[in-house]
Amino acid sequence: MLDNIKYRMFPQKKMSKETEGYLRQIDIDKLEPLMIRRELSEKDIIKLADSICKSGVLFPIPVFTDGKTYKYISGSRRIAACMLLGRKNIICHVYTSSETRDKLLIASIMHEKTPNPFDIYSLICYCQDKHMLTYAEIAQKLGITPSRVNELVKLEKFSFEERRIINRLNLTEDAIIELAKLNDNETRNAVIMRLYEENTSKNGKIHKIVRQIRTERIAERSNCA
Repeated sequence: MLDNIKYRMFPQKKMSKETEGYLRQIDIDKLEPLMIRRELSEKDIIKLADSICKSGVLFPIPVFTDGKTYKYISGSRRIAACMLLGRKNIICHVYTSSETRDKLLIASIMHEKTPNPFDIYSLICYCQDKHMLTYAEIAQKLGITPSRVNELVKLEKFSFEERRIINRLNLTEDAIIELAKLNDNETRNAVIMRLYEENTSKNGKIHKIVRQIRTERIAERSNCA
């Protein structure tokens, strides 16, 4: 009887599968990326696959669901490694709150030791498309200055191939933005290819390379004339 009174006065909350962050094994084929991020390194995936083979997936994949689809917020390397191992499913933390989704997405990018500029640019686009925010509002949401947002949106100039090459180079954010300021597509592509061919980042020397390329072009035209 005392137990019945206690239950009526202090009813216990039932833990349902709708509880935020509940654990669930989800088929990898059902997972979709919430946002496209950088190109994955084959070497890193193989190394992670070896670790997962020995110790399993130590950190579940954060996933957002609207009841119809499952979109992973981060963890593309873990998913790729499990696919490499031939695994059909992976352990996930499942969330249904859009507020939680956005907080986890921002944290997964902005809390990295050196956030990838293209990831930040994609996040800016996400905030614009999903929430119709201004640059000032996005800056506040991401914890960066409005001027940095204005600089990063210039990264839209890069083609997919240019982004792929740049991600393989050890360029600083400032160097990438300097490249984005080059309005001449032909010159920009030539600078990127030279950086790639020389296998060097040359951070802070973009202007020097641009001058070299333009000087070479002038010399070529003079020779042709």
